[in-house]
Amino acid sequence: MPLAVVFLADFPTTRSGKLDQSSLPAPDLTAGAKEFREARTPAEKAIVSLVAQALGRERISLSDNLFALGADSILAARMVSRARIGHGLTIALTDVFDSDDLADLASRAVVSDTPPVSTERRRRPRPARIPLSQAQTRLWFINRMSPAEATYNMSGALRLTHAVDTAVLRRAALDVLDRHEILRTVFPAVDGEPEQRILDTASAGAVLDSEPVRISTEGRREASAAEPLEAAIAAITDVGFDLAEEIPFRCRLITGDPRGDVVVLVLHHIAADGHSLRPLLRDLMTAYESRRAGESPEFTPLPLQYADIAVERAEVLGTPEQPSPALVDGLEFWRAELDGAPDLLQLPTDRPRPRVMSSAGAHLDVTLDAELSADLRRLATTLAVTPFAVFSPRLPSRWAGSPRWTT
Repeated sequence: MPLAVVFLADFPTTRSGKLDQSSLPAPDLTAGAKEFREARTPAEKAIVSLVAQALGRERISLSDNLFALGADSILAARMVSRARIGHGLTIALTDVFDSDDLADLASRAVVSDTPPVSTERRRRPRPARIPLSQAQTRLWFINRMSPAEATYNMSGALRLTHAVDTAVLRRAALDVLDRHEILRTVFPAVDGEPEQRILDTASAGAVLDSEPVRISTEGRREASAAEPLEAAIAAITDVGFDLAEEIPFRCRLITGDPRGDVVVLVLHHIAADGHSLRPLLRDLMTAYESRRAGESPEFTPLPLQYADIAVERAEVLGTPEQPSPALVDGLEFWRAELDGAPDLLQLPTDRPRPRVMSSAGAHLDVTLDAELSADLRRLATTLAVTPFAVFSPRLPSRWAGSPRWTT
């Protein structure tokens, strides 16, 4: 992140019209800077350590705000869990969002009487039928209702500067399947109950298409040259997964674009989340470079697979027929919290719910001027939240020029 941002009415230039760097004003690096505060108490040290671990940072100050550092709600929930289990600290998730900085958060933490337990997870003996986790069960149920829907597809496209060797890419994809069991898992129903069935690499790899998708941009103007590529990517990413029979992973190569070959990856949310794409791309590129050099990739063995986590969660929470005390307490809490809640919230009122769910979305690019951006930041600071929390776009009922913005 930049240390400072300087707004200029225009750029100073030399006589030849080039940027005159010597005339640029020196940025004020002290504006808005907070004094670095060292963690001293056990609670402060534990929280600083957890934040540094979660965000991959080395130097964390008690004056820092967790979300201003780049954290999101998932990381916040994970940190709360690790604080309780690994450090004996009880932190309410609402306190994480309400705290101005890490010092404020540490002051809200309550030291538990129960000594912390090791956060190291271990492999457990797997039953003949591997259960799904609670999150997987929800996604499996939705998928059974409409397997063709691509709503829970997670996709990404990677352009490579050199021509891709199709055979090497397929071999690398098989290496990734071999490394990550969840990518070669199907979720059939047996006696009405879903289970995880892990396929061997060869069987799972048989469904990967080896033939690349070739497009043509000949005879097209530059403005429309990207259309064939976009259509080819959509044809891969907008197709759902039948999780009962199909592995939740798709890897295809698109060739013919003059800017380079494109590798398209698609994952179903039952096998991945937002933090999964980076390690997946890293492993795929590592395997590709190794195979291209005629070598096998040297991966560090994974200590756990997702099936191990699902088995652990089943042991901790039990089953609907034989729930654990933790599951009973959780269900009773939410029954009380949701008592009296309406079955359906009719929001937003300006866009009525359609008769048939389409899962259609839209993307809108809008540039904010410097004055409005500064106002948003000031409001966020006043409310002790990030600018995202106070930023709400609202389009007029009939599009006419720029949209209006409300906070």
